Amino acid sequence: MESESTTNLIDRSSGYQPEINYLVIGPAGCGKTTFLERITTGKIGGNDLKAPYKPYILTNSAQENAPILNFYENECLDSEERQLEPDVLVLCFDIGDPTSLEPLDKLNRDMTAIYRNNLPTIVLGLKRDLRHEGKEGEYIDPMVGYKNAQSLECTGYMECSAVTEELIPAVVEDLVKKGLDVKTGKAYEATGMGNCCIV
Repeated sequence: MESESTTNLIDRSSGYQPEINYLVIGPAGCGKTTFLERITTGKIGGNDLKAPYKPYILTNSAQENAPILNFYENECLDSEERQLEPDVLVLCFDIGDPTSLEPLDKLNRDMTAIYRNNLPTIVLGLKRDLRHEGKEGEYIDPMVGYKNAQSLECTGYMECSAVTEELIPAVVEDLVKKGLDVKTGKAYEATGMGNCCIV
Protein backbone atom coordinates (compact mmCIF):
# COMPACT_ATOMS: atom_id res chain seq x y z
CA MET A 1 0.00 0.00 0.00
CA GLU A 2 3.02 2.27 -0.31
CA SER A 3 2.77 5.22 -2.62
CA GLU A 4 5.15 5.64 -5.54
CA SER A 5 6.88 8.57 -3.86
CA THR A 6 7.72 6.34 -0.89
CA THR A 7 9.45 3.69 -2.96
CA ASN A 8 11.30 6.37 -4.89
CA LEU A 9 13.18 7.19 -1.68
CA ILE A 10 15.34 4.10 -2.31
CA ASP A 11 18.56 4.30 -4.28
CA ARG A 12 18.03 1.34 -6.61
CA SER A 13 21.51 1.57 -8.10
CA SER A 14 23.16 0.46 -4.87
CA GLY A 15 21.34 -2.87 -4.56
CA TYR A 16 20.60 -2.01 -0.92
CA GLN A 17 17.23 -3.13 0.45
CA PRO A 18 16.82 -1.64 3.92
CA GLU A 19 14.99 -3.59 6.61
CA ILE A 20 13.33 -1.36 9.20
CA ASN A 21 11.93 -2.51 12.55
CA TYR A 22 8.98 -0.67 14.11
CA LEU A 23 7.70 -1.35 17.62
CA VAL A 24 3.99 -0.48 17.77
CA ILE A 25 2.69 -0.17 21.32
CA GLY A 26 -0.35 1.25 23.08
CA PRO A 27 -3.15 0.39 25.50
CA ALA A 28 -5.25 -2.71 24.84
CA GLY A 29 -8.06 -2.14 22.39
CA CYS A 30 -6.62 1.03 20.88
CA GLY A 31 -6.62 -0.46 17.36
CA LYS A 32 -2.97 -1.50 16.84
CA THR A 33 -3.71 -4.92 15.37
CA THR A 34 -6.45 -3.62 13.07
CA PHE A 35 -4.10 -0.91 11.80
CA LEU A 36 -1.26 -3.38 11.18
CA GLU A 37 -3.55 -5.84 9.41
CA ARG A 38 -4.82 -3.07 7.16
CA ILE A 39 -1.44 -1.77 6.07
CA THR A 40 0.23 -5.16 5.63
CA THR A 41 -2.52 -7.45 4.31
CA GLY A 42 -5.11 -4.92 3.15
CA LYS A 43 -7.83 -6.58 5.22
CA ILE A 44 -8.95 -6.73 8.82
CA GLY A 45 -9.37 -9.93 10.84
CA GLY A 46 -6.99 -12.08 8.85
CA ASN A 47 -4.65 -14.60 10.50
CA ASP A 48 -5.93 -15.51 13.96
CA LEU A 49 -3.07 -17.98 14.42
CA LYS A 50 -0.32 -15.38 14.05
CA ALA A 51 2.36 -15.84 16.70
CA PRO A 52 2.69 -12.63 18.76
CA TYR A 53 6.47 -12.40 18.34
CA LYS A 54 6.29 -12.57 14.53
CA PRO A 55 6.23 -9.26 12.70
CA TYR A 56 3.63 -7.87 10.35
CA ILE A 57 5.68 -7.35 7.19
CA LEU A 58 5.12 -4.65 4.58
CA THR A 59 7.11 -4.44 1.35
CA ASN A 60 6.44 -3.60 -2.27
CA SER A 61 7.95 -6.54 -4.12
CA ALA A 62 7.25 -4.89 -7.48
CA GLN A 63 9.80 -2.18 -6.67
CA GLU A 64 13.47 -3.11 -6.71
CA ASN A 65 15.18 -2.37 -3.39
CA ALA A 66 11.91 -1.32 -1.73
CA PRO A 67 12.31 -1.29 2.05
CA ILE A 68 11.10 -4.22 4.15
CA LEU A 69 9.10 -2.92 7.08
CA ASN A 70 8.73 -5.19 10.11
CA PHE A 71 6.02 -4.12 12.57
CA TYR A 72 6.05 -5.68 16.04
CA GLU A 73 3.36 -5.30 18.71
CA ASN A 74 3.71 -5.09 22.50
CA GLU A 75 3.60 -8.86 22.84
CA CYS A 76 7.00 -9.36 21.27
CA LEU A 77 8.58 -7.77 24.34
CA ASP A 78 7.44 -10.79 26.37
CA SER A 79 8.88 -13.31 23.93
CA GLU A 80 12.24 -14.93 24.43
CA GLU A 81 12.25 -15.99 20.79
CA ARG A 82 13.39 -12.61 19.49
CA GLN A 83 15.49 -9.81 20.90
CA LEU A 84 13.93 -6.85 19.14
CA GLU A 85 16.00 -3.79 18.31
CA PRO A 86 13.49 -1.25 16.97
CA ASP A 87 14.50 1.57 14.67
CA VAL A 88 11.28 3.52 15.30
CA LEU A 89 8.81 3.45 18.20
CA VAL A 90 5.12 4.08 17.43
CA LEU A 91 2.95 5.04 20.43
CA CYS A 92 -0.73 4.44 19.63
CA PHE A 93 -3.95 5.68 21.20
CA ASP A 94 -7.67 5.44 20.44
CA ILE A 95 -9.10 8.75 19.21
CA GLY A 96 -12.54 7.63 20.41
CA ASP A 97 -11.34 7.01 23.98
CA PRO A 98 -10.02 10.07 25.85
CA THR A 99 -8.44 7.86 28.55
CA SER A 100 -6.20 6.09 26.02
CA LEU A 101 -3.73 9.01 25.98
CA GLU A 102 -2.94 8.55 29.67
CA PRO A 103 -0.67 5.45 29.39
CA LEU A 104 1.55 6.94 26.65
CA ASP A 105 3.89 8.78 29.01
CA LYS A 106 4.65 5.62 31.01
CA LEU A 107 4.97 3.51 27.86
CA ASN A 108 7.41 6.03 26.41
CA ARG A 109 9.50 6.06 29.60
CA ASP A 110 9.48 2.25 29.77
CA MET A 111 10.69 1.94 26.18
CA THR A 112 13.39 4.54 26.76
CA ALA A 113 14.63 2.48 29.73
CA ILE A 114 14.68 -0.71 27.64
CA TYR A 115 16.25 0.77 24.54
CA ARG A 116 17.74 4.25 24.33
CA ASN A 117 16.93 7.91 24.90
CA ASN A 118 17.17 8.91 21.25
CA LEU A 119 14.85 6.24 19.84
CA PRO A 120 12.75 8.09 17.21
CA THR A 121 9.17 8.03 18.48
CA ILE A 122 5.91 8.83 16.71
CA VAL A 123 2.48 9.24 18.31
CA LEU A 124 -0.27 7.70 16.17
CA GLY A 125 -3.97 8.33 16.76
CA LEU A 126 -6.08 5.39 15.58
CA LYS A 127 -9.82 5.04 14.87
CA ARG A 128 -9.99 8.55 13.39
CA ASP A 129 -13.44 7.72 11.97
CA LEU A 130 -14.87 7.74 15.52
CA ARG A 131 -14.31 11.48 15.77
CA HIS A 132 -16.96 12.03 13.10
CA GLU A 133 -19.45 9.89 15.01
CA GLY A 134 -19.00 11.09 18.59
CA LYS A 135 -19.92 14.20 20.49
CA GLU A 136 -17.32 16.66 21.75
CA GLY A 137 -15.72 15.23 24.86
CA GLU A 138 -16.20 11.66 23.63
CA TYR A 139 -13.13 11.80 21.40
CA ILE A 140 -9.63 13.27 21.41
CA ASP A 141 -9.24 16.52 19.51
CA PRO A 142 -6.31 16.49 17.04
CA MET A 143 -4.62 19.42 18.76
CA VAL A 144 -4.78 17.57 22.08
CA GLY A 145 -3.04 14.60 20.49
CA TYR A 146 -0.48 16.85 18.85
CA LYS A 147 0.31 18.68 22.10
CA ASN A 148 0.65 15.34 23.88
CA ALA A 149 3.22 14.26 21.28
CA GLN A 150 5.08 17.54 21.83
CA SER A 151 5.10 17.06 25.60
CA LEU A 152 6.61 13.60 25.10
CA GLU A 153 9.24 15.18 22.80
CA CYS A 154 8.30 12.83 19.98
CA THR A 155 9.45 13.25 16.39
CA GLY A 156 5.98 13.24 14.86
CA TYR A 157 2.22 13.02 15.28
CA MET A 158 -0.18 11.34 12.86
CA GLU A 159 -3.75 10.06 12.69
CA CYS A 160 -5.60 7.56 10.52
CA SER A 161 -8.52 5.15 10.33
CA ALA A 162 -7.95 1.52 9.44
CA VAL A 163 -11.68 1.03 8.83
CA THR A 164 -12.15 3.84 6.30
CA GLU A 165 -8.43 3.94 5.27
CA GLU A 166 -8.45 7.71 5.79
CA LEU A 167 -4.83 9.00 5.87
CA ILE A 168 -3.42 5.44 5.76
CA PRO A 169 -1.20 6.20 2.72
CA ALA A 170 0.15 9.37 4.36
CA VAL A 171 0.89 7.54 7.61
CA VAL A 172 2.67 4.67 5.83
CA GLU A 173 4.74 7.08 3.79
CA ASP A 174 5.80 9.07 6.83
CA LEU A 175 6.68 5.89 8.73
CA VAL A 176 8.88 4.80 5.83
CA LYS A 177 10.59 8.20 5.69
CA LYS A 178 11.27 8.15 9.44
CA GLY A 179 12.71 4.64 9.20
CA LEU A 180 14.88 5.50 6.20
CA ASP A 181 16.20 8.57 8.01
CA VAL A 182 17.31 6.27 10.84
CA LYS A 183 18.98 3.88 8.40
CA THR A 184 20.82 6.69 6.63
CA GLY A 185 22.03 8.17 9.90
CA LYS A 186 20.01 11.35 9.98
CA ALA A 187 19.80 12.72 13.52
CA TYR A 188 16.52 13.48 15.25
CA GLU A 189 16.07 16.56 17.37
CA ALA A 190 13.88 16.04 20.42
CA THR A 191 11.84 19.14 19.58
CA GLY A 192 11.63 18.44 15.86
CA MET A 193 8.07 17.35 15.13
CA GLY A 194 7.61 15.49 11.87
CA ASN A 195 4.73 15.45 9.41
CA CYS A 196 1.52 15.99 11.38
CA CYS A 197 -1.60 14.68 9.67
CA ILE A 198 -4.23 16.48 11.71
CA VAL A 199 -6.44 17.92 8.97
